[in-house]
This record gives sequence, C-alpha cells and structure tokens, in this order.
Amino acid sequence: MCGVTTSEAIAAARPEPGAVADLEPDDVDERPTLRDRLVPAMPTDRAAAWLWALGVSAVAAVLRFWNLGNPPQVVFDETYYVKDSYSLLKFGYERAVVDPPDGETPIDAQILAGRTDIFELGDSYVVHPPMGKWMIAFGEGLFGLTPFGWRFGVALAGTLSVLMLTLIARRLFRSTLLGVVAGFLLALDGLAIVMSRTALLDGLLAFWLIAAVGCVLKDRDHGRLRLVERYEAARAAGSLTPGGPRIGVRWWRIAAGVCFGLAIATKWSGLFVLAACGLLVVAWDIAARKALGLRRPYSAGIIYDGIPAFASMVVVALGSYLVSWTGWFLAERSHDRQWAAGQGNPVVSFFGAMRWQLPDSLAWLAPDALRSLWHYHSAAFGFHNSLNLTDNPHPYAATAWRWLYLGRPTQFEFSDYTASSSPAPTGVNGTPEVTCGAARCARDVVGLGTPAIWWAGCIALVVLLVLWLGRRDWRAAAILVLVASTWLPWLRWSDRPIFAFYAVAIVPFLVLAITLVLGYVLGPPGADRRRRRWGAAMVGAYVLLVVVNTGYLYPVFTGEWIPYDGYSARMWFSVWI
Repeated sequence: MCGVTTSEAIAAARPEPGAVADLEPDDVDERPTLRDRLVPAMPTDRAAAWLWALGVSAVAAVLRFWNLGNPPQVVFDETYYVKDSYSLLKFGYERAVVDPPDGETPIDAQILAGRTDIFELGDSYVVHPPMGKWMIAFGEGLFGLTPFGWRFGVALAGTLSVLMLTLIARRLFRSTLLGVVAGFLLALDGLAIVMSRTALLDGLLAFWLIAAVGCVLKDRDHGRLRLVERYEAARAAGSLTPGGPRIGVRWWRIAAGVCFGLAIATKWSGLFVLAACGLLVVAWDIAARKALGLRRPYSAGIIYDGIPAFASMVVVALGSYLVSWTGWFLAERSHDRQWAAGQGNPVVSFFGAMRWQLPDSLAWLAPDALRSLWHYHSAAFGFHNSLNLTDNPHPYAATAWRWLYLGRPTQFEFSDYTASSSPAPTGVNGTPEVTCGAARCARDVVGLGTPAIWWAGCIALVVLLVLWLGRRDWRAAAILVLVASTWLPWLRWSDRPIFAFYAVAIVPFLVLAITLVLGYVLGPPGADRRRRRWGAAMVGAYVLLVVVNTGYLYPVFTGEWIPYDGYSARMWFSVWI
C-alpha cells in the first residue's frame, strides 16, 4: 500500500535537535526529499485511472437506473419529497397539496394517474432545507411527475458518488487499484443502491459529503505542496519565521465549504461532518508544520491556517446554505416569509433559549428576511426535538446502535400476490404487471446494506483503531473521524423515530475503512511476489463475495417480483421483514 503515515513523515523529515534554532538554509540536507515525504507522489496512470473510474461508475449506473420506475408507486416518505420538489420546481417554494375529501382517490394515486395540478394557494410547513428537494426537482423537470422522474436526480447523484469516491480513494491511498476497489464496493452496496433509487434526502446528503471530503483531501495535498515550496523559498532567502510561511488562499478549501453548505442544506446532520473535517484540517496543518521542524507549529497552525479555515469552510458553508433558500427569499407567500414584518422592533433569539431586542440603530443587522428565516429554523428545530417514540411509534424505527450490523433495516414497500385468490397487480397505466410466474409472488424494497460490506466494515473499524493507535496511520484516523461524525451523533436521539436508511451517509467512509484494510492485506508494492500473490487472491475473493451477495439480494433492493419462497430465503433474520 502506497503512502506514508504522518508519524513516519514527521520522524523522517524532522531535523536534528537544535538544527532550526539558527534557521540557516544550509543546515538541513534532506530538504530535497521533504516534498515527497509530506506530499507522496500520486500514481502516474491518470488516464487509465479515469477510465477505470468511469467503468466502475457505469456499473453503478446500471444498478441504479435499470428499471428505475419500479415500484410504479409512491414509496415510503417519497410522498413528502415528491410533492415538495415539484412545488419548488413550479413556484420556488413549497405549497400545500390538495387534500381530497374522504372517499375520493388519494392524491398519490391521482399523481400516478397523471394529475399534476395538485397544489393549493397556501404554503406548506416543511422541516427540511430545500437543496435535496431541488435535486429531486431536477429529474421531475426533465421527465415529469413520474416515478422515473422523481428518482432520476437521486440515481444520478448515487452514480456520481461512486465516481467521486473512486478518485478520492485513489488519492487517499495513492493507488489506482485501491481506488477502483473502493468505488466498486460503493457501487455494489445494497443501501447505497436503494437510496439511489428512492426519492429521499439521505442519498443526496451522502453525495455532497463525498464531494466535500474530496475537496478537503485535495486541499491537504495542494496546501502541503505550497507550504513546502514557500518554506524552501523562505529558507533560501533567509526570511523563515519560527511559525513558517503562510499558505495563502486555499481554493479547494473554499470549494469544500460550498459543498458542506449544500450538504447541510440537504439535511442538517451535515453540520457534524463539517465540524469533524474542520478539526481534521487544522490537525493536518499543525502536523505539516511540525514535520518541517518549525518551532511554533501550533500557534502558526491555528493563526495562519485554522482561522482562515474557519472562514473558508464555515463562513462559506453558511453562504452556500443561504443561497439554497433563494426560492424561499423571493416568494412572498413561502412559509413564515413575512413573520418578522409583524413583530415590531427586531428581536433576536437562539432557538428560543435566549432573546434580546436590538436597538433601533442596529436594526439593520437583523433584516426581516433573515429574522423570518431564523424563526422558521427555530420552529423546525423544535419540531424535530419534540418527536419521540412514545407519541410517534414506528415499526421500522431503529436506534443508531443497530445500524452498523444491519439490526433493523427499513422496509420501504412490500406487496405479495397469490394468483388463485388475488387480481393481478397493475402498473401506473393500469395494465397488469408481469409477476414472477409462481403461485405466490412477493415484491419488496428494503433499505438493507450488503451484509458482506457492512459486517466486514464493523471488523475494519476495529482494525483501523489499531492502525491509528499502533502505527499512527493518519488515513485510519481520518476515516474513523468521518465514520464517527456520520454515526455517533445519532446515538443521542435513541428516543426519537430515526431509521436505518440514515446510515447511507456512513457507507462511503465504511467502504474506505474496508479498502484501507484490503490495502494492508494486499501488501506494499515492494513486497515479494508470493506475498503479493496471496494478498491479491484474498482481496479478489472478498470482492467476489460482495458481488455474489449483492447479486443475490438485488431483487429486494429494486422491488422485483420474485417467488415468495425466494423472498423468504433472502430475509435471513426476522428483523429484516
């Protein structure tokens, strides 16, 4: 496995004790190799890497787009996002949906029959920000208010997620082979497939998080390279300071801030990953300055790097988050848009916990539009916190403890059909669907991760903990932090109705954990042929196991009609039903 750990880079690059005291450029002889130690070279097969990445993405596209309109109905919570997204497309904000009187055809059935005039004049109170719904609306704009249309955006995002993760893993592990393995595993994971075929927000959140992490890793390499270049130039000029040089504007970090803002604008849980990556980038910057042997790496890392990182990532994320609400700002009738206009002098509150009134001279600091938006957020935050399993029980609620070992996957849709006693099920246009040909058939869409990936991932996380503590492998530490930021915060809400499909945001980083372990199994490029042969055989056997596992379960990821006995055989545990 290519690449060096942070501890190895520090140990190899640090000058002898006292060598930096006089800061003379001729005192350090190993400087020509310092760049390679801080920024290991990328593989040279860039064109081939892109071809492999596109090939893996093509596999992902087939698994996600094939028969995308199936099931031909509104599945699970699609009932909310399908309509809200279409309202954004038509009006720029969420309008209330027509509620047919009792006895009339439900509105979801009317939509499937072709009705699109489904909105009233009034606004709709929604409790999730709009970015993910805009992405769903993109497909609806292209293909109409149909199952294929409202799932197109999530399928496209799921496919692009595989492409991005392939390239990210290549950069992280400095190996095209391991990049392809990581992308292939994400392409094959059952939960990633289901969430790329269902118009919900969580797969779209994962897309933006992958994009943000990719920008952060690109910035790590780019920033370290600029740091070394400026360090070498300053030493040559005799102008090196104890903290080292400033790096300047870091555009990849700004791009990460944009992506994080759009992730949070899809679901607020993206905030946790932003916070985690903020800590990571500061730690990486301090480690890089320590590796140069500078006398003040901590203060310089915080002042030169940490404060600009806050502006580049947090402030920029706030800006892109607010931009996602443009439709709400522009629409006078959007929910709570005019709230502040009737409140008199500006009053600022922090989610109801603190309230204070601004003097007239500072009223411009809290314009009505932003105060209205803040009030809206405060109300939505209160709504989420008010949910509990006692008042809102759900048969598929699953605490976060159960996610990693697939303890309670979400069943999105289930139908069965007995030929002798039931009429044949019909599709969107009312024609009979082709069923399985057996006496009894079943169709299921279950948000179940591929067990060969998730169970191996649980083991891999333990191995990564050992690699971090024992070998100070920075990659293991980074992956663990990313997994923790997408999983651990949900443990706090064990009394709320949360669901296992939220864990789709964990999948990319769980895949990276497995890939890192597979890299160790494969062995370093310099290992003897026998060692590499056995390592390649073990990696290949594992990937083949994943292919077989996903292929076997694929019908229950995509809602295909299969014999009921075959469906029962795939439900290995009663909690999966």
